[in-house]
Amino acid sequence: MNVEPLALDPSFVPDTTITPPAPTSMDLTVISFEARRHGDDVALVACFTTPLRHGFSRDEVAPLAIDALRDLGLRKLGLVDATNGALTDVGPVIRRVDAARTSAGVAATVVSDLGFTQSGELVTCVSGCTNDAACGQAIRAPRLAGDLTAAPPPGLAMSLLLGGVHHPEGAVALGLTAALALSVLAVHFRRYS
Repeated sequence: MNVEPLALDPSFVPDTTITPPAPTSMDLTVISFEARRHGDDVALVACFTTPLRHGFSRDEVAPLAIDALRDLGLRKLGLVDATNGALTDVGPVIRRVDAARTSAGVAATVVSDLGFTQSGELVTCVSGCTNDAACGQAIRAPRLAGDLTAAPPPGLAMSLLLGGVHHPEGAVALGLTAALALSVLAVHFRRYS
């Protein structure tokens, strides 16, 4: 897995006052962290991997991972009032761009990229910029490269649950049919045993 560095103007210098996040209960491993500053403008990219839990679909994992890590990026950059952008597919990467602002009211941007590796890991990069005019384009550049693959399909139990949520009338019909079949079998075995 390769993470592309921020392509910023040379006037952005490393900022060692912003440190990588501490390990969390999410089994996150920091694979890349970069913070750069030019005056009051800060650009940051933090990339993580975590083992993919079996049975979860891309549509469940992506928003949760992106929300958790985006919030971490917002805190590191001191951003407020972030919007929730739509998830879009950029090749094998799922991307969300959120608008935010600094406490001083300057427009800021947070870009979250999420991908799945061939080895079964979830990779997420959160890039933030406290001044969209100064570094917004750099954080929108593709960040993840390497052995990315399509999201794995959900497991059987999760597929049934999602099917029931998205098609409740079918789930009710299936449930009633299963209950009727079990009732008939119970009567049959009770009568002939």
